[in-house]
Amino acid sequence: MGTGNRKRSYDELQIGEMFPPLVKVETQDAINRYAELASLPRQEDVRNLHTDDEYAKTTVFAGTVNMGVATVAYCLEALEQVIPTEALLNGGRIEIKAIEPVRAGDTITIVGSVTGKREENGARFVDLEIKAENQHGRLAAVGTATAKF
Repeated sequence: MGTGNRKRSYDELQIGEMFPPLVKVETQDAINRYAELASLPRQEDVRNLHTDDEYAKTTVFAGTVNMGVATVAYCLEALEQVIPTEALLNGGRIEIKAIEPVRAGDTITIVGSVTGKREENGARFVDLEIKAENQHGRLAAVGTATAKF
């Protein structure tokens, strides 16, 4: 069942509920901007597999790839379509495992679902699953999150 892009309360969320997909098209410009935000060194003698295509071609990745934090940010953005931000950041958690590199030109589709609801010590929690797939249907990342309501 879809939810639309509306923040939901604990009581409204249902186990098994799927969130609307979030689609991101990765660009080299976005990869470069994340590298800048991460304050990666800019010295000419420093090689960077995110921004230096010639160097990246010599690595296991065989080309530039996004920073893992970018993929985590995309997953968090997908969850924030439905889960209140404060429920994720104030006592919640997110755990993402990269499976396949995300490259410039990739189209990544992130989906999430509710896997559980529980109450502990007076707090209410919603457990979530997140999957990010590229345009070839291959997993780029998987993860779990918990929102505290």
